[in-house]
Amino acid sequence: MDGQAKLLMNFTRDILKNGFLLLAALLAVLLCPFQAKAATLDWNNVDWTAGSLSQSFEIDSGNPGNDITITITGNTSRFNTNYPDDNTNLTGGLGSSEQSLQLYMNKFANDTEFVTVTITFNYAAGVDHVNFSIFDIDNGTFVDQIRNIKGIGFGVTNAVWLTGSSGNTVTSNNTLNASVTGTSSSNDTNSTGNAFFNFGNSKITTVSFDYGSAPGSGTPSTVQWVGFHDFRYRSVPEVNPALAALMVCGLAIGVRAWRRTKAA
Repeated sequence: MDGQAKLLMNFTRDILKNGFLLLAALLAVLLCPFQAKAATLDWNNVDWTAGSLSQSFEIDSGNPGNDITITITGNTSRFNTNYPDDNTNLTGGLGSSEQSLQLYMNKFANDTEFVTVTITFNYAAGVDHVNFSIFDIDNGTFVDQIRNIKGIGFGVTNAVWLTGSSGNTVTSNNTLNASVTGTSSSNDTNSTGNAFFNFGNSKITTVSFDYGSAPGSGTPSTVQWVGFHDFRYRSVPEVNPALAALMVCGLAIGVRAWRRTKAA
């Protein structure tokens, strides 16, 4: 091979090498906007219309439209007037100004009645790292219970990991039968009735749970309530399929050209 041919080959290899570097840089730049973003629905920053059974919230500026919709179904006639509502009645030991969404029931008719809370995340690729607390799950002339806890996403039903407190007990943890049940009386403003709900890395679009009296506990003789506190999540990054295909094709062409040059 003469000097001119070697020079041309080295020049071609340099172009291809720099092309790969440019492609890598392009990938990094293009994928940056698709990084996961954490968000929080903070009851101190939003307002639930008293007595409403469904409401949507815009809390993530990076996601067009309403990000979250909360709907409550079931035996909703048992709610006290103007409930559910966000207030400072149940604070979970976090201070007198901390708000939660209070589910305040005027006595379920029996221990088979309940309400279902459904949280829908309006993200095309779903969300992960969903976690939240519920305050004042306790036991008096009633037995509070949170059960049928599910995180559903793209055809998969995901279990929750529960962490209870001294005023309640967790059963069947990290299974689809997980529940948390009040076992002793808890003050409305301390943390002894708290329970923490965590769906970890599961990619989900909907979370739901039932709130009622524990089966077999009989008919409650007084009012009962729990407080649904702030919840946090992380949006799952979206990648434009056409853009991804274009980048893959570009990389394949580059690799093929490099192999041909190497073989020469």
